[in-house]
Amino acid sequence: MAEFARRLALNVVISLVGRTIGLAINAVTFLYIARTLGPERFGLYSLALVFVTFFATVIDNGVNITVSRLLTKRPDDAATVLSNALVLKTGAGLVLMAVAIAVAQGPWFDERVRSTVPIASGLIVVTGLSVVNAFFQSRVDMRWVVAGDLLTRVSFFALAISVLAGGGDVRALLIVQVAATALGALVPLVGALAIVAPGFKIDWAVWRAIARPAVALSLSLALGMLTARFDVVALSWWVPNRELGWYSAAFRLVDLLLLIPGLMLQVVFPAFISGDPNSGQLASRYGRVAGVLLTVGLPLAALLSVTAGPALAFTAGSAYREGAPILATLAWGMLAVFMASVMLYVLVALGLYWHLLAWSLCGTLVSVTLSWLLVRRFGTSGAAIATVSAHAVVLFALGNELRRQSISPWPHLIPEAVALAAVVATIAALLSPYVPFVVASGVAAGAAGLIGMALPRIRHEVAALVRPT
Repeated sequence: MAEFARRLALNVVISLVGRTIGLAINAVTFLYIARTLGPERFGLYSLALVFVTFFATVIDNGVNITVSRLLTKRPDDAATVLSNALVLKTGAGLVLMAVAIAVAQGPWFDERVRSTVPIASGLIVVTGLSVVNAFFQSRVDMRWVVAGDLLTRVSFFALAISVLAGGGDVRALLIVQVAATALGALVPLVGALAIVAPGFKIDWAVWRAIARPAVALSLSLALGMLTARFDVVALSWWVPNRELGWYSAAFRLVDLLLLIPGLMLQVVFPAFISGDPNSGQLASRYGRVAGVLLTVGLPLAALLSVTAGPALAFTAGSAYREGAPILATLAWGMLAVFMASVMLYVLVALGLYWHLLAWSLCGTLVSVTLSWLLVRRFGTSGAAIATVSAHAVVLFALGNELRRQSISPWPHLIPEAVALAAVVATIAALLSPYVPFVVASGVAAGAAGLIGMALPRIRHEVAALVRPT
C-alpha cells in the first residue's frame, strides 16, 4: 500500500506539472487563434470542433475508462486487452467519422460547416489511439501520456502560428490540429509497445468485457457532451456569427479550466477502483477529491463572474468583451461539472453504468428543451442559462445516486470553499477597475491560496489526498 501511495503521489506531481504547462500552452494558443480569426471565423472553428467532439466522445472516455478499470483488475492480460481495445476503438472511430460527415451534410447546416466538419472529423479517428492512455493510467504512471499531450499542444501552437500567419483559413487550421493530435498520440503508443510485447490476437471475451460496460458509459458521456454543447449548435441556427463567436470564446475559456478536474481524476481513478468499495476507502477518497475540487472550483467560478469582461478581453481580445454576461453565467456551470465529474468516476468505480446513462439522458433533455425555448428568445444569454440548468440537474441527480450508495455527496469543505470564493470575488472586484485582469486575478488567487493552506481542514485534505487509506 505504501508503494501504491508513493507511485500515486509521483503520478500526481508529474501530471500536475505537465498539465499545468499544457494548460498554459493551450491558453496562449486559444488567445492567438481567437484574436487572429476574429469572432465570426472563431465561431465557425469552435462549431466544427464541438460537432466532431460529440462523436469522438461516443468512443473516447467511455472506452478509456472501461479499459483502465479492466487493466487495473487484470494487469497480467495487459497485452491482450490493450491490442484488442486499439482495434475495437479505431474501427468504431472510422464508423463514427463517416456518420459525422454524413450528418454535417444535412440541410440544417450551411456550406461552411459542411466543408469544415470532414476535416475536423479526423480527430474522431485519432482518439482511437488514446486508449493507450488507459494502460498507463492503470499502471499509475502517466509520464508517456503527459509527454504526448505536451507534444500535441506545442506542435499545434507552432503550426497554428505558421498557418494563420501565412493567411490560412479555418480549414487549414483544422488540418494542422488533426496532425498535431495524431503526432502526440503516437508517443504513449510507442511507450506502451516498449513495455508490452506486441502480438495481436482477436479475443472476443475481451471485446465483450470492454463493449458491455463501455456502451452504457460511452452513451452517458456522449449525452453529457450534448448537454454541455447543444447550446453552441442551437446558437448557430438562431444568432449571428459574431454573437456565436462571443459565446464560443466564453465557452472555450471555461473548457480550458475543465482540464483541472480531468487532470485530478485521471490520476486518482486507480485509487477509486482499488480495494473493497464497501470498506469505506472509496467514500473517503471521494470526499477528499470532491473537497479539493470544490475549494478550487468555487473560487474560480466567483472570479470569472466578477471579472468576466476583463477576462475575455485579456484572453480573446476586446472584440469579445460583449460576451461577459455569457462567461459570468457559464462559470457556474463549470463548477457543476467540477463536482459532477468526480461523482461520475465514483459511480463508474461501483459499476453503475446504466444509472449514469439514465441521468445523463435526463440532463440532455433539459438542455435541449431549454435551449430550444430560450435561445430563440434570449439569444446567447438563454443558451448559457439552459446549459447551466442542465448541469445543475445532472449534479443533483448524481449526488442523489451517491446517497443511495451510502456515500455523502457533498464534501465537508463547503464553508471553507465559500469563504475562499468570497475573498477572491471581493479582491477581484476591488482591483479590476484599476489594474490589469492578470494582476487582479493573480492577487485574488494568491490571497485565496494562502488563506486556504492556513485553514487546517483544507491543508489536511490536500495532504491526505494521495494516501492509500
